Amino acid sequence: SKKKLKSILSENCLVLENSNLAPYFYLLSLGSSRISELVEPGQFVSVLVGDRPDLILRRPLSVLDSIPGENIKLLVRVVGPGSLSISQSTVGRSIQLVGPLGNPFRILDHLNEQVLIAGGIGIVPVFFLLKKICALRQKPILFYGTRSTDTLVLRDEIDELGLQVKYCTEDGSSGYGGLVTDCVYQSLNDMGNYICGKSAIYACGPRDMIKDIVNRFGRGKNIQICLEEMIACGVGACHSCVVRDGKSSDREGYRLVCKDGPVFFADEVDIG
Repeated sequence: SKKKLKSILSENCLVLENSNLAPYFYLLSLGSSRISELVEPGQFVSVLVGDRPDLILRRPLSVLDSIPGENIKLLVRVVGPGSLSISQSTVGRSIQLVGPLGNPFRILDHLNEQVLIAGGIGIVPVFFLLKKICALRQKPILFYGTRSTDTLVLRDEIDELGLQVKYCTEDGSSGYGGLVTDCVYQSLNDMGNYICGKSAIYACGPRDMIKDIVNRFGRGKNIQICLEEMIACGVGACHSCVVRDGKSSDREGYRLVCKDGPVFFADEVDIG
């Protein structure tokens, strides 16, 4: 049987809104009639930064939310000149996007519990997934951790969903004081449901957080991880975003985060 090709589009999108949510965090709403129809939680778009010669490479950004046929939302964290330029986009400006790129989360709605774990900017694809699961009339549990209250963005939007949420900060300034993975482990141990794969676990965050989740909960097919890597081309051509294959078979033991991921089942990759 022929493998179905995914649609990847190029679209010029007008900036409808640009809000500064917190220091270094900007929420962009972009008019999109085409990419918005196709994008799923976990996928990303490749953003053309501008005309500066030192910013040739596009920047990959996960999609935060989408209203099909109308708009998509991106959360930009400023970490360098590229993300700074995008964050300064004014209302009415046109931004060229390529997408949707990568493979999305697969919702395992046959399992008893839907557990979502976000660390830092990993809240972006997790929030999109959260809304999708809610649309299926399920009640997921969200664990969301950052270093401090200042970087705990999107709390109002999350609280509006009326779900069970556990906020965590490493400095103890909000919610559970400590690592989000410690909070998850304690809570799920109390529930007892993650044992034997009875809970679907979806996670996105720093590499150490993902490693901790895999080490604590295993590499079962009930666990999906969305990896954060440095991505250049976004389509698998440059091989700058390789990760070890968990089964040591494909591509001589490596997978491409941009093309094979960024979402993987936990047994598909070896992150150390």
